[in-house]
Amino acid sequence: MSTSRIFLISLAVVVTSGCTAHLRPKIEVPQARPDKLKLRAALVVPEGLEKKSDDLGSFDGLGSYAVDTGESVLPALKDLLKNTFESVDVVKKADLAPNADVILQVKALKVVHPSGRSNDFALRFDLRTTVTKQDGVQVIDASYTEGIEGQKKPAVREAIVTPTETTIAATLAKLSSDLRKSLGPPEPELPLPAEALAASPGSPKKDFSDFPAPPPPPASETPPVAAAPAPTPPAAPVSERPFANEPLVAAKTAPPVKTGGGSRIALLSMGALAFAGSYLAPPLMMTMRSLPGGNQELAWLPFVGSLLATQWNPYTSTDQTTLALSIASSAGQVVGLALIAAGVFVGGGSASPASGVTVAPTLTPSGVGVLVVH
Repeated sequence: MSTSRIFLISLAVVVTSGCTAHLRPKIEVPQARPDKLKLRAALVVPEGLEKKSDDLGSFDGLGSYAVDTGESVLPALKDLLKNTFESVDVVKKADLAPNADVILQVKALKVVHPSGRSNDFALRFDLRTTVTKQDGVQVIDASYTEGIEGQKKPAVREAIVTPTETTIAATLAKLSSDLRKSLGPPEPELPLPAEALAASPGSPKKDFSDFPAPPPPPASETPPVAAAPAPTPPAAPVSERPFANEPLVAAKTAPPVKTGGGSRIALLSMGALAFAGSYLAPPLMMTMRSLPGGNQELAWLPFVGSLLATQWNPYTSTDQTTLALSIASSAGQVVGLALIAAGVFVGGGSASPASGVTVAPTLTPSGVGVLVVH
């Protein structure tokens, strides 16, 4: 092998070992919106930035790489501005765009490998821009510093290129949003949902569940006022009494009583006992019960006294049991009187139908009576 051939082979090995591969990520631009800003923009790219390349150094198992930052990012940035403004001109100096409404200048653009270690695949993307109106008023001076999460992979695309593309695309989307917020018309406020409106500070409806309970009211020194007694219901009128509208009961003729001397004494005794018991029971019972109201002295009247005392007393006028007992008392007095009358009028010996006495109690709307037929 000749000396010149050996020299050429040695030179190729040196060049190959010192070679750095260049990466050119493809940046996806956010989709264009129909509502472009009605402005003319100028993108100022300093001289030499279009061909800018950033050396990343070496990575274990992959080799050494550099990123063609200018040729990768600037075309994507220009497309982004075209989707945001009506027109975009790329110039090298700001005074070369006299008709532009806004001027966007790229102050910094780079991809760096912060640690420089071959076993560290983490990168960083830096972008600084300023936006100035035609009258010289600066509206934006923003720096975007985003970390690129590179990973140790067997292929350089998965390890470096894909994470770089994703990070730069997200950064350009933030820049587009900032441009619209600073230069576009104010966006209308969307109505808050019912839940957010209820929880807002200005909402009239508030939740007091967290508030402490109020202290108990002080004890009143005034003794409680006794409840007033219930008013006494008025006595029912005669037309509303239970027996006032009853039809007249026709008296039934009692069979003739055949008596002799012994029967006469028996009739007189039975009549006296029936009359006395029926006459004395109602007033004694009312006196023992000591019922308030009414006139208990009426109960001592014969025949109708118990009925009058019962109806005129508001505590017994509506009691059906007391009313029934009063009617029974009056009826007992009538029956006792009838037996006494039978004993008085009936003579000795056997009675005949012509000489007998017929006695029957009678109930009329005005009271209780007795019918004696001789």
